[in-house]
Amino acid sequence: METPLQSHYRQHRYAVLPQILQAGEIDCLRAALLRHFATSGRPVGLGLHQPNAAVAIPELAWLYAHPGILAALRDLSGGRQPVFTGNSDAHKDMLSWWHKDTSEGSGGCFRGDWTAWPDCSVIRVGVYLQDHPTRDGLSVRLGSQHHRALDQGAVRHVSTSRGDIVLFDVRLTHAGQFADGLEAPLLKAAGRSWLTKPATRLRTAYSHLRRRVEKLSIFFTYGSDAADTQEYCDFELAARHRRASPAGPLPDALLEALLRENVAVPRG
Repeated sequence: METPLQSHYRQHRYAVLPQILQAGEIDCLRAALLRHFATSGRPVGLGLHQPNAAVAIPELAWLYAHPGILAALRDLSGGRQPVFTGNSDAHKDMLSWWHKDTSEGSGGCFRGDWTAWPDCSVIRVGVYLQDHPTRDGLSVRLGSQHHRALDQGAVRHVSTSRGDIVLFDVRLTHAGQFADGLEAPLLKAAGRSWLTKPATRLRTAYSHLRRRVEKLSIFFTYGSDAADTQEYCDFELAARHRRASPAGPLPDALLEALLRENVAVPRG
């Protein structure tokens, strides 16, 4: 018999886990990200992006092994051992656009026609560190896991509060905060490398004038003992080897935390 979480996820390919993180945990994560982004991060989407956050921001180690998150992942997989793929990102004040997390622009992380799969064991975990009751958080296109085109599927905004965790199928078309009328030309200008930094600074000044709270989020990817998870992990490992600056090993504190929670980590 399906659990309520399994039923909702099967129908919609996303689910919200309410109040998994406590106030102190959220404050800890916000402080760690603000310290990091004060001196680090790549300008993307008129904000800052930190790829490979599990290595670049060691203070996040405990989050990837959070018992509440792992319990939900085990529920969705029918009790199979969770696999931490190593993929992780942190964002500050980034604008977004419709996309999938299947890396189609880099050749794709899956072999074969994933649009025909009835299920996928690779799940993206999203952590928004502020409230998003009506906008600027996660939006998804329902049913889009069966389409490669990014304009397919009815749009639904996913309402979240501080402390909530979002789980979604990596094949699902989704987006974060869209550009408003003043940000859209800045975002277009930032597509030219020599304008990226000045456009980002202008958008930061605009956000300060609007008295916006810094928007911080963390995303990471889990799977279970299944063929599609192995394909995803193989793709991630190959992508790291292709980069000019290969990622370092996962921090010892993270590996120890994952081991305590019986989480598998791919070799390499």
